[in-house]
Amino acid sequence: MKSVRVQDVTFVNGEVELAGSLRVPVDAEPAVAGVVLVGGSGPTDRDNGTYFLPIQRHLVEAGFAVLSYVQTWCWPVIR
Repeated sequence: MKSVRVQDVTFVNGEVELAGSLRVPVDAEPAVAGVVLVGGSGPTDRDNGTYFLPIQRHLVEAGFAVLSYVQTWCWPVIR
């Protein structure tokens, strides 16, 4: 199993600041391909309950960076 670095991140979408997690393989090159996981309809956290966890693990094992974020209607952080 590859080691993974998890970093909390924020980014702005209009007037809303979104919060998420960026997972990157520890041994990754300075630039790696990335995947953004987007939850379905309804309130959910950055891991979409526990649904995203095995997907994130598999993608990081394959060498991808993975970003998942909290949906705005779940926990908005207004600027």
